[in-house]
Amino acid sequence: MVAWADRWQAGGCVDLCLASLARMGVATPTVQDVNALFALPGSVNEKTIFASIQSLRKKWLAALFGDVYAVITKEEMLKAFCTLSLPAVDAWAGLNELAVHTENDVAVLLTLWCTEEIGQKCSEDELAQLGQALRVGNLTPMFRRLILPELEWFEEHVREMNLFVAMLENKGAMITADAIADSEFPDAWSAASRQGILPPGASDRATMTVQVPETELKRMLNEDAARVYNNIGCSAYWHGYYWHVNISLNEGKFGGEIDSTNIYPFPIARCIKYTCKVNGAIYDSYFLREKGARLDLFSELGAISSLTQLKSRMSNGRLEVRFELTEIS
Repeated sequence: MVAWADRWQAGGCVDLCLASLARMGVATPTVQDVNALFALPGSVNEKTIFASIQSLRKKWLAALFGDVYAVITKEEMLKAFCTLSLPAVDAWAGLNELAVHTENDVAVLLTLWCTEEIGQKCSEDELAQLGQALRVGNLTPMFRRLILPELEWFEEHVREMNLFVAMLENKGAMITADAIADSEFPDAWSAASRQGILPPGASDRATMTVQVPETELKRMLNEDAARVYNNIGCSAYWHGYYWHVNISLNEGKFGGEIDSTNIYPFPIARCIKYTCKVNGAIYDSYFLREKGARLDLFSELGAISSLTQLKSRMSNGRLEVRFELTEIS
């Protein structure tokens, strides 16, 4: 209706339609609803009520895609996000209300959008808009140094980003926010961190847990006795990287293994710190560098050949191995 009223230059009708639209209380907006809001005629921008339309756009984007980790890790949410139009994604990237673990999550989701149909149709200049909305100062140092320059949609900004980071990290000099602003970097690069509230239990997202019940342990022991290598594991996303962990048994030796996986278009994590816990008991913290790591579990018990040897390490009828990750600053 707004488009037709605008086409016929019926200003009063446009105003009424916009007022009605601004009052909409859609409990569960769809991506189509959001895209439609960003496809309104340009003349709408000049209307007094345009601020209310902008507010509605932000509200709907935050309602649908505010928990960035959830959008990345849930297939249906990610599929929906990747059908957003460029103006909608650009506005999403500017939302202060996004809930993130780090700004890395925003960079990852923008990258995933760029690899899908709508993102692939964008010009280099259009994609450059997204780089101006990323809060570079809030990326974790390792991601900013080693991953961001590898992302195609950010290529145009890498040179300026390196200068920005050099100023940002030069703590020995009198570098202030004003000095960075005077250098004509995009405002978002030095913006404060996102203010969205993460859901309860979100801290567990940095933890990958492999649970092995007794029945599975018996299978592993039987196969190992027959000299068959076997393992059980899971995959996860965390902090800008993709991971795989597993528990393996080989010739009586249990191993806890963690590896950063190369999922297009993201490079692997170059260096990360992790802690391994077995049923709450902490094994020491370790550094993982590029090619993954294997930690010997229960080496103090010698070669494991029976379930009885593991009873003291089990809880509630299962063995639980947790990997907790911490990026190195």
